[in-house]
Amino acid sequence: MTPPEFKQFTADAMIAYESVRAANLLQTDAQTLLAKVDAALKIAGVAFVKPPVSQNRSDTASPADVANAYADVQYRFSDLKAALYEAAKPRLLDDATLIEGLTLMTAVRQIDPKYRDCAALCEFGAALRDANTYSAAQNWQSARASLEIARKILPNHPPIVVAKLNHSYATPINQWVQAKQWQAARAEVRAWLQALPNEKYAQEWASYVEGQAEVDAKAIREAEAARKAQAERDAVQAYIKAGKWVTALNSTQDATIRAEIMQVAVPKRAVRITAGGVDFGEFMQVPAGEFMYGSSKQVLSLAEFWLGKTAVTTAQFLAFVKATRHSADAYWGGSEPNKRLNHPAVNVSWDDANAFCNWASKVTGRSLRLPGEKEWEKAARGIDGRTYPWGEDSPSGHYANYAKAYEIGNLAAVDAYSPQGDSPYGCMQMSGNVWEWCSETYEGTGGRVVRGGSFSRSEDRLPCAYRFNDNPPLRNIYYGFRLLASPIS
Repeated sequence: MTPPEFKQFTADAMIAYESVRAANLLQTDAQTLLAKVDAALKIAGVAFVKPPVSQNRSDTASPADVANAYADVQYRFSDLKAALYEAAKPRLLDDATLIEGLTLMTAVRQIDPKYRDCAALCEFGAALRDANTYSAAQNWQSARASLEIARKILPNHPPIVVAKLNHSYATPINQWVQAKQWQAARAEVRAWLQALPNEKYAQEWASYVEGQAEVDAKAIREAEAARKAQAERDAVQAYIKAGKWVTALNSTQDATIRAEIMQVAVPKRAVRITAGGVDFGEFMQVPAGEFMYGSSKQVLSLAEFWLGKTAVTTAQFLAFVKATRHSADAYWGGSEPNKRLNHPAVNVSWDDANAFCNWASKVTGRSLRLPGEKEWEKAARGIDGRTYPWGEDSPSGHYANYAKAYEIGNLAAVDAYSPQGDSPYGCMQMSGNVWEWCSETYEGTGGRVVRGGSFSRSEDRLPCAYRFNDNPPLRNIYYGFRLLASPIS
């Protein structure tokens, strides 16, 4: 589109052209000058129509006419350069008129390459034009290179150059941010700050990128944590399904998940067995699966069983003696047992305990027996390998009956020290009060295994893994037993 100013430029050029032509100026300088006017107008996009040949001209001209005509052309030519320059310069600083301004400034340069700073402005405009082209194609490296050229051409460059440089960095950085490509975004920010170290906009973007990167990193961490937690839960569920309680516990440090494992592995489910007018008490479920055995915490697996919540009581053993006329210790023929009906049945040998199991099995119609020591230990310490039935707290009178004089009066009722001293499954007094007979023979001896310590023994006998043995016929006031039942539906 031809700027309005060009109408006047065209009119001036036409007058100048006619003046030269009318004077028949054939001098080289005049012809060159006229050619430059022609070229400038063409570059500026001005439609130039040569004026009609004047009818009032002479075929010859005096030297004075030639000089006057030449001076007139030069005068008008000087005005044309200045007008083109002033019109072109502001247009170079606006993207909307950049191409138009570059065209005008190129026209000035065509007329007079040395006119003011038109040559530098032409190169400046060309650099901005190239930067715009590269930016449109998202060729940001080339766009920046062109803008750096523009900066060097005009050291005191106008704000448009910095604005375009900012755009050439901010746009790809934003794209990298949207794509969450933080390494690429940070690289662009570093390049930006290197190019424009004092640019506040670049510093703001640097802070923004780091903030968004941290938000994304946090989201990734949370997602990864959720993924791991779910994988952990899936693994735990598989272990639980297989009864691998210890493996399940060892696979996680999450307190919530560990609590869930304990809830499934140690349900504290109780069933009371009564038959023949005898209450054999409650039996606690010990589900099938793993547990840690012994001081070395060897991982073993056992089938499901149910263990008496308490040791067999004096009342229960008296019912057995009366029903079978079992030849028991003289203790059972005296009055002392009737004073301690809710205390453990003591003064019973391993053989007495087995005789009771056989009788109870017949009365109840269930398989009742002495526990094996592995079964006893699992019921005492649960699946987490704890030292004592109650956990890791050091023994005290709050948890167990131990380290007292060897006197029957120091024997505690079977439900004393509960619930604080209970095992994970809810079995009472698995440590202290009375040693409990187990079914196995102690290796290398003729004795039978006893577990749990007693009221007259020190605290070093209280750990769940502690093993001891004694002769099967022995009867003593600190030996008792409890029953194990096969799975109860």
